[in-house]
Amino acid sequence: MKNQTIAAIATGDAVGSISVIRISGDDAIAVAQRVFKSNSGVLLKDMKGYTAKLGKAYRNKKIIDEVIVLVFKAPYSYTGEDMVEFFCHGGIFVTRQILESLLLSGAAPPGPGEFTKRAYLNGKMSLIKAESVMNIISAQGTQSLNAALVASEGKTYKKIQLIKEDLTVLAAQFAASCDEEDVPEINQNDIKSTLEVNKNKLLDLISNYEKGKIIREGLRTAIIGSPNVGKSTLMNLLTKSERSIVTDIAGTTRDTVEEIVQLSEITLRLIDTAGIRETSDPIEKIGVERAEKERKNADLILTVFDASRDLTKEDIKILNNTESNLNIAIINKIDLPYKVDKTRIISKIPFYIEISLNEGTNAKGLEEKILEATNISGIGPNQEFLITQRQLCAARSVLSEVESALDNLKTTTLDVVFIHIEEAINKICELTGEKITDAISEEVFSRFCVGK
Repeated sequence: MKNQTIAAIATGDAVGSISVIRISGDDAIAVAQRVFKSNSGVLLKDMKGYTAKLGKAYRNKKIIDEVIVLVFKAPYSYTGEDMVEFFCHGGIFVTRQILESLLLSGAAPPGPGEFTKRAYLNGKMSLIKAESVMNIISAQGTQSLNAALVASEGKTYKKIQLIKEDLTVLAAQFAASCDEEDVPEINQNDIKSTLEVNKNKLLDLISNYEKGKIIREGLRTAIIGSPNVGKSTLMNLLTKSERSIVTDIAGTTRDTVEEIVQLSEITLRLIDTAGIRETSDPIEKIGVERAEKERKNADLILTVFDASRDLTKEDIKILNNTESNLNIAIINKIDLPYKVDKTRIISKIPFYIEISLNEGTNAKGLEEKILEATNISGIGPNQEFLITQRQLCAARSVLSEVESALDNLKTTTLDVVFIHIEEAINKICELTGEKITDAISEEVFSRFCVGK
């Protein structure tokens, strides 16, 4: 049965110097030939894989654009199928004209992520690697890109496969000891040792998920404080721009101001908020409510205090509402006479830094303090991460089975222990994509853009 040939724009739907239209499927070469004529007269079907030709793309026998066409032949392509890619000038209209000509010539639009889905289904990559593709596309910093590349290169997959291999050897040894009279019974200490080693490997992967999430997605970081403590100045320092209005007038910031910044190894999704205080101004009151909402939803809170004054009732209220584990006290204005009760602040927020935002004093220390609080500064470039919620849930299921096997090793027969080991192996196959339902497959690839 022939696989439907699909075609889509692989580059963004925006003006650029070059656009790429991708075609994949059993009739990819034939469909492309109906649109393309090479300057040399060579037919696409006669070209070797990984070769290109210059020519023209047509629609209804009228030239659309001069293009380069690149041919890939199964199974040596991204999808494992015959593929053709058109490289044309990067105008939106001309790109869409070529795509429409390909669709009129027999191709169909793909679903989200269908090119990568076909690569997975055709054995070109594991499900873990397929999921890493989306993270490479969305990477916003060096660390997030490195984490996605580690998964793409299969290091996370290999670590999980080693766990599977250990459990499979145990299961095979147990089966052999049951079926063959001359095979000695498997040693319980060996079972326990193997299970514990792999339990720890799973715990490492699971515990690294949150760190990996910080690296991939960045920290939603709320800048909180009472009026005139230096929140907007902090925002401008971190963004290296005049992003927020700074004045001596209390209540200048009445809404949230957002910006994404790369701070050393991590991405901060910064939100400058209105000064928290009691106010009768209806507009400022909305700003204060939004500040409270951001405080509750933030991954990291930078709580700013004024070192040159005593704690106000607003400061104390903010301290008493400290809820996040990731909270750093920014004790600002240390260039002025020191009055604030630092002991009271750090009793509530152990992570703190004393700084002068206006003078730039200890600005580098702020970066170091954020890395210390988030605890990701020691992560190496080859650290293996689970990169999706699906992977995390699957890994937890594997861990649960391994822990059940260990528990039953103390209390019941080996038959029950190996039921859990077999189930752990099945759960690993779900994690890697070796066994997966259509519903999970659809959920994974639905997050991809159409041309990927």
